Amino acid sequence: MYAANLLKNTFRESKFFNPTGIVEEILTPPSEKSCDFVEEAATVSRFRRNFEHSADVHIPMIFEDRTTDKDIVMERIEGVRMDDIEG
Repeated sequence: MYAANLLKNTFRESKFFNPTGIVEEILTPPSEKSCDFVEEAATVSRFRRNFEHSADVHIPMIFEDRTTDKDIVMERIEGVRMDDIEG
């Protein structure tokens, strides 16, 4: 954390990548990190709206009435994995 604080206080440009935040994220055990699926679902829905007129991208629809902080319920879609270059 010392180096991250030194970097933050010495170089103004470092604010763009938040060195202390990165160190805190690395040092936080996975069991203490919470996954807020309601927030994640809202992000996916916003992303879907941003691409609603795209013929090349399809973002699954989120069923917000069935989504909880433990589960995201979304439309099942058929497609090709992003890493399937030939597909």
